[in-house]
Amino acid sequence: MTEATRADRVWTVVSAHANSLHVPVSLRLLCQAAAARLPVSGVAVSVHSGRVVSEVLCAIGPLSRELEELQLTVGEGPSLQVLAGGPSVLVSELDSAEQQARWPLFAAAAVEAGVRALFALPLRLGAIRVGVFVLSSDRPGWLPAEDLAEAWVFAELAVRQSPRNPPGHWNDLSTARRRNR
Repeated sequence: MTEATRADRVWTVVSAHANSLHVPVSLRLLCQAAAARLPVSGVAVSVHSGRVVSEVLCAIGPLSRELEELQLTVGEGPSLQVLAGGPSVLVSELDSAEQQARWPLFAAAAVEAGVRALFALPLRLGAIRVGVFVLSSDRPGWLPAEDLAEAWVFAELAVRQSPRNPPGHWNDLSTARRRNR
């Protein structure tokens, strides 16, 4: 499937969700659509903040906000790694020896809370890292390739919906789509 077709399909999911609720597209609504569309139990968006290392802008699912805050508390985890400039973090089994060694405090607490897999994707405006789009699951396993590709599209759309976009950046997805045609 081409990226344009995938982006159109994801946009259709997001806009249909907004239309069903009779509300405009927002970051929260986009996260809700991602949580409903993808085989995950939670979605969160965190961004760099001047006051703290990161700020949670959106959290959907029973543990999403807690997972993001846990990382700030213990000072380690996939979101902090991505926000610090690392590549995307794809973890199919958080309860593995490798992940327990990688993030001893975070991984143990997250597994105890019921999280088994995490996928943290960087949010970028051009070359600037502005945040992280995080998917969590209560089951171990990789996201299927098509779902991961859609997750990247949701992440790109999340950047456009962030209230922290610089002036003049696309905040309205429908405007962004018209500009890209």
